Amino acid sequence: MNLVLKKNLIKPAGRNRIYEIELVETGGLYLVNYRYGWEGLALEDGTRTPDPVSREEADRILKSLVLSCTERGYFEQGSTGSKAPPAAPVPVETDARNPYDLALLSRLQRLPGLDDAHAAKLLWSLALRRLQEALPRVLDAAGSYQARHHPATCRLLPYVIWRLRDPQWDSDSTDTLILLASSPDKTTSEAAQLVLGEFLGTPSLTLEPAARVNPGAPSADEWIALRTQDKDLFHEQTLALYATGRHDPEAAALCLDVLRVLPFERDSFRTIRRIFKAAEAFDDSSVFGLLAQRFAAEPTPPSYYGRSLVFTGATKSYLNRRVARHLRSLGGFDRTNFVDMASACLMDQRYGLPLHNASFPARDMLLSNGETRFAELWAVAPGHLLEIIRFSHHQHTVRFAARKLRENAEYAARIRLPVLAELFAHPVAQAKELALWVAEHRAAAGLMDIDLLCVLAAQPLEAAQTMVRTTLNLAPETWLRDPNDAARLLLALHPDHYRWLETFLPGAPLDAEGTAKALLDRLQQTAPPVRLTREQAMELPATLRTTLQDGIAQVPPHTFAALADHADPLHRLMAIRLAALRPDGATLFDAQTMAGSDDSDLQASAAALIVGASREVLIDTVDLICALLLGPNPAARREAISAVQRLAADNEGRPALLAVLLDATYHDEPHEGVYDVLAELWGLTAGEADTPSAKALRQGVSDMGPTVIWSLIRARAGLARRLGAEVVSEFSPMAFSLRKIARIGCSDQKIARDWAVNALRTRVDEVARAPQETFALLDGDWSDSRDATYALIRETGAERWPDEAVLALCDCTTIAAQGFGRELLAQRMTAVAAPGFLMRLAEHPAPVFRLTIARLIREYAGDDPNRLRTLIPAMRRMLQRVHASRAAKEQIWRFIEERIDHGTDATRTALTPLVSDMAASVVRADRDRAIAALLRLRSHGLAETTS
Repeated sequence: MNLVLKKNLIKPAGRNRIYEIELVETGGLYLVNYRYGWEGLALEDGTRTPDPVSREEADRILKSLVLSCTERGYFEQGSTGSKAPPAAPVPVETDARNPYDLALLSRLQRLPGLDDAHAAKLLWSLALRRLQEALPRVLDAAGSYQARHHPATCRLLPYVIWRLRDPQWDSDSTDTLILLASSPDKTTSEAAQLVLGEFLGTPSLTLEPAARVNPGAPSADEWIALRTQDKDLFHEQTLALYATGRHDPEAAALCLDVLRVLPFERDSFRTIRRIFKAAEAFDDSSVFGLLAQRFAAEPTPPSYYGRSLVFTGATKSYLNRRVARHLRSLGGFDRTNFVDMASACLMDQRYGLPLHNASFPARDMLLSNGETRFAELWAVAPGHLLEIIRFSHHQHTVRFAARKLRENAEYAARIRLPVLAELFAHPVAQAKELALWVAEHRAAAGLMDIDLLCVLAAQPLEAAQTMVRTTLNLAPETWLRDPNDAARLLLALHPDHYRWLETFLPGAPLDAEGTAKALLDRLQQTAPPVRLTREQAMELPATLRTTLQDGIAQVPPHTFAALADHADPLHRLMAIRLAALRPDGATLFDAQTMAGSDDSDLQASAAALIVGASREVLIDTVDLICALLLGPNPAARREAISAVQRLAADNEGRPALLAVLLDATYHDEPHEGVYDVLAELWGLTAGEADTPSAKALRQGVSDMGPTVIWSLIRARAGLARRLGAEVVSEFSPMAFSLRKIARIGCSDQKIARDWAVNALRTRVDEVARAPQETFALLDGDWSDSRDATYALIRETGAERWPDEAVLALCDCTTIAAQGFGRELLAQRMTAVAAPGFLMRLAEHPAPVFRLTIARLIREYAGDDPNRLRTLIPAMRRMLQRVHASRAAKEQIWRFIEERIDHGTDATRTALTPLVSDMAASVVRADRDRAIAALLRLRSHGLAETTS
């Protein structure tokens, strides 16, 4: 096969499309083959002639294919072969090689005949691609456009001239801009004046004297307030402010502040549009990025019927697309300013707008599907990538910038330490990972220094902590030998390191006195300031207790007072906590006042001062220690626990502690940790032997007498009851009355119950004389003490009990005690005792007991009228109960009816008053029963007829 002709076609886009057409000779006939696809990728093959054809037919097929591609936007780059046709002439001479540029320049010769919209579109396309060859023709056509009333083209011309500027045409460009500045169209005049100021190097739009930027310049709010006075003047002065800001940093800062808060309303939105167009033409990245973010973040107002809105959903959509389109054009054609403009749009935290949560088409265009548009442009701009990471909270944006920045390891290794600390504090994880990656590379290259180590030490990340620990463990003398370096590192450490630090520091080569002085000196410095966190101020001194306590004791006392006067309250807190490591720390600060503060950390610091104080100070503040021990502040409780343990171990401090410790034990619901500590102090911890201090404390409680023990056993707090049970065993049974011993026997503590039962056995004679004093045990909840008491009572001989004891036994609430009482009651039913017993027990609350009383009445009274008369009051009391004892009342009624039917006249006479009284009962059943009984009595001639 011989290649006769080849045509190369291209279609420009973000990535160019390629179309190659070949005419091939084979055996005297011809084939038309083609290949197409994206530039830089593999092309797909095809043919228009499955079978070879003649030359005439092949030429026809080739021309048809070329024409089809041209209509779809392809341009011919050139042709090779023996019979290639000559290239078409280009109307404007140029060195441009891009076919799209050639097409634009070729259309430029038809510019005078285009209408307003098409002319404006062509001119802006030329400006975007900065085709300077078109500038002479644009300048020639400028005057005719103004004369033909082409407003869109005239308004665009100043910016087109600026983007196509060529030094050799500056004079003509300036004259054209002066002509446009005098245009009656205000928009054209303003645009021309803005561009003219750029050509002249000084703003053509000037500020009023009162509004000029100077040390007394107005704020953004004061500037916007000018809208209410004169809207046209506000518009002119804001444009002048923008023009001035192109040359004055202070005016530029004020302009950004104004544009950040200027509302999207009818009178102000035209100002925003003018400035946005100028920023787009001038490639002003700061203003363009701010307005692009505002367009994306500004909520679309609701549209109501009959209400005209200047910023609608359609306007917002158009402006967002325009931003994305401009960035795409910059990346494809004018690549010099692309990175600046794109970076300003991606830094969503730079202007304080909620862009990271808003939909932003420009960002989607730049970072489509996780890939980066124009990656080769970003690769040579590591500084912009770092700024994007610092000022963006959008996860995909930070991920893209961090990935591109890692490709430039040389630049990443030079990131300054303050910026590295910012990356560690960044809310997006990819920024933290980048900072860690940079630190690891520096450490691997032997560039680890104390500054980098302090930055790593301040991080809560596990990987950073591991790096710090490894570095210190490998060479602690390198980092801790110098007291200043050691002090810097200790103050920089994150509190998560402290637990590890407690085990590391004792074996480290640390100069305790020098490090302590350096630590305090750094805390007193105001430049550079040491920024403490509350966790550091509270926990670091406790971590340094075993290592720097001796060194801090050598520091002059006035150093702590000077540190306490620091402007930062956390430095004062640190001074107090460090002073607590000194024996005289409590004399440097007023612990009593701090303990009464509402600040929980100050309370804990006061407790720490007291813990480290002398024995005398501890004894004097024992009430305060107890108050902190029972308070709600957990940090103060921990310190108070240490003070209490120290006092308990001291022979002289123990008596002062005893009373307040006893009050704490009475506390019904102590806070977390207090219960266990108190139990350990009293020697009540299960499975551990009593310490000498615990035995001494319990002996002190025992010396307070039986009244204190009684209150302990009867206390609500479980710990107090345990303590009382332990101590009561040291007392003689004669120390308490029988009633108190019985109450002690009802305790939930087994030791106390056993002691109570044994105490009653030693006083059995007293129990026999007044057994009712011990009946509280029979009502107890514990079977062991109840059973032992039953056995003891039976041994005393119940037949000798007084009547009051039997009645008291019947009043017990337990079923067993009541059964025992009924048993004794049946034995004691004598002629003298029965009426009293039955009368007092007639209203007993237990149903079983009331049935027993009814049975005893029946058995005792029998057919004896004299006994029956003595029992009438008890029977009346039982029958008069309204809602209870139905079974017992039924038995009494049956007994009455039997005595009426089968008893003697004397018996019926004794029952008549009772039946007559019940006939007036409010209970219908009882009344009917009584009336029936009266009728029976009447039948025996003993009752009068009643109505």
